[in-house]
Amino acid sequence: KPNIFRFPGGSINNYDKSIYQQLIAETTRRGFVYYDWNVSGEDADENANWTSIYNHVTKGIDGKGRAIILLHDSDEKDSTVTVLEDLIIELQKEGYSFDKITNETKPTTFEYIN
Repeated sequence: KPNIFRFPGGSINNYDKSIYQQLIAETTRRGFVYYDWNVSGEDADENANWTSIYNHVTKGIDGKGRAIILLHDSDEKDSTVTVLEDLIIELQKEGYSFDKITNETKPTTFEYIN
């Protein structure tokens, strides 16, 4: 039974900002551990391209010892596919490694807002 969850749009977004605390509480009550991200490639932007995605990730990860990077996988995201190998190579040069999220992975979550 899966118990790892990522909210579409993140745990706090424009659609759920008035009820996000209740959604998070219910998700947790049901036994799910949820994950947000702390670096975004901004590849959902309609003007995203190789350079913008690369720059968002490499600047966003700067100074973070641990990162969960948000990138999208779809037919429309050609730039994401083309930049991915170069990002992996660059981040590995900087000492980062890559792994899957498991139950042992410490969650990265957005900070609560008022």
